[in-house]
Amino acid sequence: MRAQTQRKPNAAPPVEPIGTHMTREAAAAYFASLGFTHITVASLHALASKPAADGPRYFRFGRLTYYSKASLDSWLQGQIEKAEQKAAEKNAPKKRDRAA
Repeated sequence: MRAQTQRKPNAAPPVEPIGTHMTREAAAAYFASLGFTHITVASLHALASKPAADGPRYFRFGRLTYYSKASLDSWLQGQIEKAEQKAAEKNAPKKRDRAA
C-alpha cells in the first residue's frame, strides 16, 4: 500500500505567488522584503474588512484574498506620497497674522 500524506483541513493557503497575483500572506512577505515590516497579514486583513479603509485593491476567490503586484505597488506609492505631503505640511513655515 502506498502511504498517503495527511493534510490538515484548515491548512494555511500557499504563500508563494500564484501567477501574477499573490495571497495576503505573500503580499505581507512582499512588503517585508521591501522593508515595510509594519504591513502585516493582520493589517491587510483589516484594510480589506473595512469598507471605508484605504487599502490596496484585491479580489476574492472563494475564501482567499488575492492582490496583484501592480495594485500593491501603486497603493504603497500612494501611501508614501500621502506621508510626504503630510510631513511637508507639518514642516511648512506658519504665517502669522499681523494686526497693524
